[in-house]
Amino acid sequence: MFLEGLWQREGKEEFEKWEKSGGFLFNGRGYRIKNGQEETTETLEIKNIGDKLFYLATVSDQNNGATVKFRATTNTRTALVFENPQHDFPKRIAYRKLSATEVFVEVTGSGGRGFSFKMKKLTPALLARDFIAAFNERKIDKMMSLATPNIKWMTIAGDEIRTETDGQQELRSFLENYFKSCPSCRSEIKNLSQSGNRVTLTERAHWKSGTGDFKSNDSLAVYEFAGGKIVRVFYYAEPNAAGYDRRLSMRLGADERGMKIYVLAWLKSGSAKLEKDERAKLIQGHMENIGRLAESRKLVLAGPFMENDNLRGLYVFDVRTKAEAAELVLTDPAVKAGVFDVELRLWYGSAALLELNGIHRLIQQGTNTK
Repeated sequence: MFLEGLWQREGKEEFEKWEKSGGFLFNGRGYRIKNGQEETTETLEIKNIGDKLFYLATVSDQNNGATVKFRATTNTRTALVFENPQHDFPKRIAYRKLSATEVFVEVTGSGGRGFSFKMKKLTPALLARDFIAAFNERKIDKMMSLATPNIKWMTIAGDEIRTETDGQQELRSFLENYFKSCPSCRSEIKNLSQSGNRVTLTERAHWKSGTGDFKSNDSLAVYEFAGGKIVRVFYYAEPNAAGYDRRLSMRLGADERGMKIYVLAWLKSGSAKLEKDERAKLIQGHMENIGRLAESRKLVLAGPFMENDNLRGLYVFDVRTKAEAAELVLTDPAVKAGVFDVELRLWYGSAALLELNGIHRLIQQGTNTK
């Protein structure tokens, strides 16, 4: 059947996806993208009931959620027409094949009432182009809509394979840092080929350096698709004799010196007078909050000072302003209760600090030691 595959309505973030389930049975789903997430609008089937072919549509907010059947009146290699004269609207649904990648859809009722539109077939090659176009337009929600929730982005450099991001949340955070650190960065497709569910392309990155010079380099990327979405990206970094890793630099938000702005939070003894048990409970909450902040990747470094004076500990936050850091500090119950006072300072340090938590997990002894 010519409808098999993923289709997008022209000019809209609305889609139909049809998959063959066996024999002449096709399962379909209509959905739209809202705030970067899929929202199902209808569940569809095309199947034989007895010796007749039917189109079954279930729309959650119509017909009290009941399935409506439309019997096929035309079934050819280029046209599918389904009708139900007893239904109020629509009474007729027609798909007509215009080309291998385009169909024309008509939805009509009585008295000429209805609407029509074109849909284009979204092949992996087209989806890869859409992904890079969204990158250039800084449309992160659009990029997320083209990826599976568990998307992995991997860099291959020589004989090393490194997972840069694992899952949409990490990819989103990476892109936010990337766009902040390099507002001029854009990507251009030089060559593209598709084989099955994989797309291989040569990508030319362009950016403006801190000295005002325009720079570029070429890299090879392989996009792997599953269910019409990107599930893995393998990025082959351009060999560089100097050892500079542009992708890593961008991921960490580094400038040309390999540095970036952080906010330091000095924790000092507060004025709160508390009972021993209450203080212990707040310190426990303080430690748990450190773990949450580290998991969010906003907290780069934390630890106590070992001298017995007014300075108690240090936070290093991966944010650019004191206002952002102040919001994070106030998630600490011990700070809110007055156990600690806080002084914030902007600090310029190595972007490599962002790799510290990952290294620490490898050297911390615990229940999973080898």
